Amino acid sequence: MQFASGSFDVIVDKGGLDALMGEDTEGSQDAGDKLLAEVQRLLITKEDGLYLCVTLAQRHVLSKTLRSLC
Repeated sequence: MQFASGSFDVIVDKGGLDALMGEDTEGSQDAGDKLLAEVQRLLITKEDGLYLCVTLAQRHVLSKTLRSLC
């Protein structure tokens, strides 16, 4: 399913990022980058959109999320 850029006010991720980034490897970092780039593309704007991420809060996942979305 393809969505236009800026299609969503809110994106909810319950464990998706954790599933892609289970281990701290180069491949998982790339997968996390791709997911977060898609989140940014789909949100209305970086300032007005909301990305709600339910995570296990592993250090490498938090680092990726906070660095990419701030």
